[in-house]
Amino acid sequence: MTVIVCGLVGLPIRLNNRINTWWRIHFYVPILIEFLGLVACVISLMPGFVEEVTYRMDGMDTTQTVPNQILSISGWFLIAIGKLHVYPPIILEQKLLVLLNSVKQCNFKT
Repeated sequence: MTVIVCGLVGLPIRLNNRINTWWRIHFYVPILIEFLGLVACVISLMPGFVEEVTYRMDGMDTTQTVPNQILSISGWFLIAIGKLHVYPPIILEQKLLVLLNSVKQCNFKT
């Protein structure tokens, strides 16, 4: 499920040149998305947000405390999207290409 959701979110970033350029210029956005996911996961574990679930097992009622499902699942997806869609900044890529081209030119001249 995570791979499908991340793939659907990332498709426009990969296919649309304008969105891809914006995403790579603002390279900190996926890092912020990942941070928000971590915050949501941590909040889901806090005492005010946990949920108590009662279920019957072997004829006995058992109550268990579980994290807030909405916060933990949305946090998980935000972490995954942030991690999988970090691209190198466009300025760094351009500098790397110039460096590699100059090294390539030097190798052909010798």
